[in-house]
Amino acid sequence: MLRPLLLSGLLLLIGVGCAEDQGPGDATGTLVVITHTSGGSPDPDGYTLTVTGQGTVAMGINDTATYGPLPIADYGVTLGDVEGTCTVTDGAVRTPYVPIGTTTVHFYVPCP
Repeated sequence: MLRPLLLSGLLLLIGVGCAEDQGPGDATGTLVVITHTSGGSPDPDGYTLTVTGQGTVAMGINDTATYGPLPIADYGVTLGDVEGTCTVTDGAVRTPYVPIGTTTVHFYVPCP
């Protein structure tokens, strides 16, 4: 009775030792940021977009930026250089979590 139990335990340990360990650092995702500007006097210069660890890029008033592959994590995303007469719905700073797959952040910017 003890012998089959020991054999089962040994086989289980061998299987665990052979399994490939894919840590969280191996997984990646994609971050997509989209600007949507509306109104009669949009900012003619566009905006700046800053993403943690990715630097700052120019963004058009209706534009898309794609970042990836990125390590799975939370990222700070900031839409800057917004003209004073315009507002950013829900704020110009976001902290999306980027999992395996794609996360999309939308910035809606109404301008009078």
